[in-house]
Amino acid sequence: MHDAYGILLGFTITFFVLTWTTVSIRVYVKARMLKTFGWDDYMLLAALATYTGFLVSQVMATVNGEGQQLDKVTTAHAETALKVSSRYLGSS
Repeated sequence: MHDAYGILLGFTITFFVLTWTTVSIRVYVKARMLKTFGWDDYMLLAALATYTGFLVSQVMATVNGEGQQLDKVTTAHAETALKVSSRYLGSS
């Protein structure tokens, strides 16, 4: 069994760039070119902010040991990774 550290970071960074690029192009076209920025675009920006928060927590958890073999992670890093993951999900 191997660590998924690199895979998790790779997917996280890839989807961060893809989402921000796509939403930025849409906002530019709708607001500047078409001048038809509506409520659905505001909802898209709220969803983007939420998704970005999730991705930040995913990176923080990954840096602190998520996706690695348990014997390679210190107890402090494992606790931090669990706290970061559970805070975003709304658990205590």
